[in-house]
Amino acid sequence: MADKFGNKTGGRQKGTPNRKTKELIELLGDYNPAESLLEILKSDRVPIDLKIKINLDLMGYLYPKRKCVESKEQVLLFTNPETVEDVTGYLDI
Repeated sequence: MADKFGNKTGGRQKGTPNRKTKELIELLGDYNPAESLLEILKSDRVPIDLKIKINLDLMGYLYPKRKCVESKEQVLLFTNPETVEDVTGYLDI
């Protein structure tokens, strides 16, 4: 429940896992899915397409996803320049 200022009072403390998460952790015990995937990657019997899929899935946890960044600079597009010299007059080359 929250007080009149929006502060949380009562209930589960921050960081305490809920019942289902706690049960899952107990069921898994010492099992580590990342270690299991690494063993699959090291195996010579696993097809390359599965290895690629595992690598792509794991990359999301190791590297941040990049977003497109729009440039505020004006880009000049030339549809049919007659010669390269015509284009270089607009560029700082």
